[in-house]
Amino acid sequence: EWTDGLSTGIDAIDDDHKQLLLLMNNISAAIESQQTHQVIGDVFDQLEVYAHKHFAREEDLLRQCRYADLEAHITTHRAFTDKIPELKQRLLTSSSRQVAEEVNLFLINWLINHIVADDLRYIPAMARGGLTKQQPQVKARLLKRGADWLSQHIRLKQRILLTALLPVCGLLLISMIVIWNSANQWAEMRSIQGVISLTTHTGNLIHSLQAERGLSTGMISSEYQQFGEALAQQRQQSDAAMEALADKLDRFYPAILSDSFAEQVRNIKSQLTQLPRQRRQIDNRSLTTKTMQAFYTLFISQLLAVHDGLLQQPMRSTLSNQIASLSALMHLQEAAGLQRAQGTLAIEQNSLQGELLRQFLELSGQERSLSQIFNQLASPVALKQWQEFNRDSVVKHSKALTTTLIDAANKGSLRDMDSTQWFALMSQKIDLLHALSTRLIANLESDTVRYTAEQRWQLFGSALLLVTLFILALILSRLLTLSITRPIGRLTRAMAALATGNRERKLREPLAKDELKQITAAYELCRLGLLQGDLEELELQYKHRESEHYKELASTDPLTGAYNRRQFDQLSYAELQRSRRHGGPLSTLMVDLDHFKKINDSYGHASGDLMLKTFVHTCKEQLRSSDILARIGGEEFVILLPETNTADALQLAERIRKAIRAIEIGIQGQILRVTVSIGAAQWDVAANEDLDSLFAKADKALYRAKSSGRDRVCVEPHLPGGE
Repeated sequence: EWTDGLSTGIDAIDDDHKQLLLLMNNISAAIESQQTHQVIGDVFDQLEVYAHKHFAREEDLLRQCRYADLEAHITTHRAFTDKIPELKQRLLTSSSRQVAEEVNLFLINWLINHIVADDLRYIPAMARGGLTKQQPQVKARLLKRGADWLSQHIRLKQRILLTALLPVCGLLLISMIVIWNSANQWAEMRSIQGVISLTTHTGNLIHSLQAERGLSTGMISSEYQQFGEALAQQRQQSDAAMEALADKLDRFYPAILSDSFAEQVRNIKSQLTQLPRQRRQIDNRSLTTKTMQAFYTLFISQLLAVHDGLLQQPMRSTLSNQIASLSALMHLQEAAGLQRAQGTLAIEQNSLQGELLRQFLELSGQERSLSQIFNQLASPVALKQWQEFNRDSVVKHSKALTTTLIDAANKGSLRDMDSTQWFALMSQKIDLLHALSTRLIANLESDTVRYTAEQRWQLFGSALLLVTLFILALILSRLLTLSITRPIGRLTRAMAALATGNRERKLREPLAKDELKQITAAYELCRLGLLQGDLEELELQYKHRESEHYKELASTDPLTGAYNRRQFDQLSYAELQRSRRHGGPLSTLMVDLDHFKKINDSYGHASGDLMLKTFVHTCKEQLRSSDILARIGGEEFVILLPETNTADALQLAERIRKAIRAIEIGIQGQILRVTVSIGAAQWDVAANEDLDSLFAKADKALYRAKSSGRDRVCVEPHLPGGE
């Protein structure tokens, strides 16, 4: 009967299936009610016509939706349409109940397989092509529509992976940002470290140039009478400091990324190339003190810009304060150097007035301001060293001498002061400042190295954390995937086994109380239901086998397994009718075991029964499946041979005779043998004789075979010149 579960969603296809089901029901009813061959043939003709019509409609729809397995589907169609005439012929040419049941069962099984196994597979393709009826759907919410889209377009494993990785990806993104910042800070710290490493060389060069400027001022202002030898020695120290700085710049410049610092480096290198020319002008007395001081001051300011440029780099506050305090100290050293040069010039010229006095007093003010800045920004260690510097006697004497110089300038008694003494004392003060700045640079380098190492380890730690998180995310996602896909895989395999008839696979794995456990419980319920159905089916099969057994007992000889006389009469009548319709040949053999009574008398009935069984078995080995062997008496048998003429029947009879003669059975220490006499006859088509006439001719031929000596084959009508 038709149910909605068999619907494909296409009205035309469903109507075809209903019509096919109706035709097959008509065939079953015709067989059951033993309708005439004409009625059954007409229903088969209708089935064949409608099957062609249905297949053509179905194939056209499949072409429209571009079904991938169309060719395989067409092949199954052709196989069935080719089978219909064969089934019809088989049913109409046999009066056997078994043949009718087999044909009917084949048709029903084909229809079920066609609808369930074949046609229901193409429903998704039909739906995508818009050929199926669309069920009215309630408009789902946005989240549900999104979930439906994901379930349709993304596989389960990928959805699980996304579920596990999305929050981790957010965490990974944050970690990558942290790593990016750490990498930038590490690069900046390396850049700062590279610049700070130059401050020692720039500080040494500044110190040397300050001394060279002061000595040059003293030599020019004394009209080249003093400071010449000291200036020559100082120039050698300046050259060594410049060479060290130039080498450092060449080695560290590629690692420095700041554009402003690159500009500073170019200015410093330009000044380095101009210094020899300035020195030659000083030695040739072609350069004034003001011009000379301006050159050195510019050069020193460019070197100081390296220290000031560090303040423009992004860095932690502790480093920034240290660099700012160092810059203040370097400028303080420059102010002291200018003050030393101007004081030397004032003593040599015996005048500190006007612009020179204003500059001298401004330098004193700068010194106080820079000292305050240093006190505000310096680290505790630097402040302690600064206090020690201020307590030094050289610093105290330099302050007192500066006051004396100003007083002497006001009184006009500068000629009473010694310029070399002033220069030496101020140089000692500047040397102390230089030593202090050198220590601060060393502390700054140490701190920068430590901070850079901390930043590097922070970067490596963040990267390690990122990799660890990623690996853990992959492991977690894999575990989550397996925790879902493994039970689903087991359930899928179990369902596949269940569909193929295997009811033994159980799903007893412990699962959480979730949807998977509910699905597993549903599977077990289905399996138990099918087991119950199997038991009922087994009971039906047992009853069917029991019925078949009784049928077999009623139609076969219980001793030999050959057909009995009643079943042989039915089968032979059907074969005769078939030969009449088609005009095919039909022959029969009458077979009788020679002297069989002596075997029973001499060796017992058990030996006779064994011989009869062996005889039937040997005959069946020589016969075709369409040949019919029956026991019609104690040792008398008949063989009906469809589609067999006299010549072929004689050849078969000879093979049977020889095969029986070759039988040897060991009984009571003796070898028991037997022979057979065979009478053959062919149905007379022209005379349209009945079975009794055919069997009578065969029986007559058998009588002649026995009377002429047995163990031979005779044919009726008698052939001249032969048996």
